[in-house]
Amino acid sequence: MWWTVKTVYAIAPGLTVGLIAVSIVGGLTPLAMMLVMRGLINHQIDAATGQSGDLNSITPLLALLFTAALAEAFVTLARTLLRSLLQERANRDLSAAVMEAAARQPVAFFEQHKSLDMLERLQGQVATRLVDLISQFLGVFMAGIQVVTLVGFLTAIEPFMGLLAVPLFLPYLWFQLALSRGVFADHQEQAGARRRIAYALSMLTSARYAAEVRLLGIAPHIVAQFRTLMRQIGDEAARRHWQGFFGSMLFAILSLTVFLAMFAKVALAAVRGLTSVGNVVFFAAAVLRLRNSLEQITHATAAGLSQTRYVEALRSFLELPCAQELGGSLPLPVPFSPEIRCEGVSFTYPGAKAPSLSNLSLEIRPGETIAIVGENGSGKTTLVKLLAGFYAPSAGSIRVSGHDIQELSLPELRRQISFVFQEYGRYAASLAENIAYGDWPALKNDREAIERFADRAHLAGSVARMPEGYDTLLGRQFGDYEPSGGVWQKIAIARAFAREAPILILDEPTANVDARAEYELFRQLAGLAEGRTTILISHRFSTVSMAQRILVMQRGRIVEQGSHAELLALGGHYAQLYSYHQMQLAGD
Repeated sequence: MWWTVKTVYAIAPGLTVGLIAVSIVGGLTPLAMMLVMRGLINHQIDAATGQSGDLNSITPLLALLFTAALAEAFVTLARTLLRSLLQERANRDLSAAVMEAAARQPVAFFEQHKSLDMLERLQGQVATRLVDLISQFLGVFMAGIQVVTLVGFLTAIEPFMGLLAVPLFLPYLWFQLALSRGVFADHQEQAGARRRIAYALSMLTSARYAAEVRLLGIAPHIVAQFRTLMRQIGDEAARRHWQGFFGSMLFAILSLTVFLAMFAKVALAAVRGLTSVGNVVFFAAAVLRLRNSLEQITHATAAGLSQTRYVEALRSFLELPCAQELGGSLPLPVPFSPEIRCEGVSFTYPGAKAPSLSNLSLEIRPGETIAIVGENGSGKTTLVKLLAGFYAPSAGSIRVSGHDIQELSLPELRRQISFVFQEYGRYAASLAENIAYGDWPALKNDREAIERFADRAHLAGSVARMPEGYDTLLGRQFGDYEPSGGVWQKIAIARAFAREAPILILDEPTANVDARAEYELFRQLAGLAEGRTTILISHRFSTVSMAQRILVMQRGRIVEQGSHAELLALGGHYAQLYSYHQMQLAGD
């Protein structure tokens, strides 16, 4: 709770203080209204019985009643306004904080189901939980003021109220807290199921799966899975709702029975002339308000407890350590040498039984172009991701420019790397932005350079067909133009051209382009690699022939290396892959 208050206050101190002040006023206005009403009733009775004939004195009481009623209306409206403003302000800042915290996490973090479950709990407007917690706390505070003041005045009229009122609601409070803990436990356990629900929904509502789902005719199966998961979650939620309903009804019956008995005693005292009619009316109104306040405290406390668990999940995420992603603090040496050396490197993905890399050693000289070939699953992409610092080796070390990359500042190191990923980004942004992301600080306002890099990637013809040229919004998520897979890959290569870094990594750079485009890109890639330390992964032997040295990987190890001619003469694994490739070409 203290962390929540500090966090929200730091974001909007004026709104936070205003919400607290309004809640204090809201705690006092009900008592003020009832006291004025008691005065009015007693005054009118005295006037009617001739004990007091000064009817003009009713004007101040009416003014006080109007002020109290207006204050209560103001409190209701002001709390809603301040809470909405605070929630909007907090959502803006805290959503950005969640994004920044996610950006600090290593790639491996997003490949673990526990991490994805944690992120599932943070979906939506993350600040809502914090503002709700503060609102619940202030609701308890405001209702607490009402309970204390009302019980004090009620006890003066009927002493038993002080003994029965508060103890009466303690079992109900315990029940609501237990129910809240159960609801939160259900939510935690259902995180994976909710992700599967969202996944099933996306399969029938996104363009990515639309064609294949219809071709396979599996839509009814997906809908059935969705209904089953929703039914499981819904049944558990319904059970909790029924528990809450019966518990609340039991409290209502008990509390109303006790309060009605107390009211009957006060009313009987008025008949006997032992108390005023105003006290009877005050007692009736105050008892009803007291019961509502006690119930409000109970529900707000239980709801607040539930919110604290969600807030704790947010706090834990924002404070997650990210040691692997941060690497070290050692600045890059000057001058920087793009020399890479792997010494006994092994790596196993979290949760995997078999290693993806096993005791791998490798040296790449500055300015050298190497190609890595091998079957799917041989460890090619894993190796280059380790070289870029996306993962830390399970054993061994990777040294760049003579230093272990886990000692270097990884953000600085990555600025020295240009990478075309196998699963390259298809950003829902303009074509110009997609290219400029390669070196955003330098290119965001440099259209001439963007066009130059696009030309080098042979995008000119594609740009001419786009409805708004370089300003065309790509992808159908927010726009109306979806480039082909080959055009997307050319955009990714243009992005690599835009980052003029000394280390270049190309993971299947021509996988989605035709033979003619591949030949054109091949010439450009040769120019792009000139003077850089280049690592090329490809299944196309026409592409790997540009390399000065070819590494052949199998089951996480380098089993052969040499030039294209040397490896063919060796007659080993590379020669087998090449022969199979040639047979495929002949068949085509």
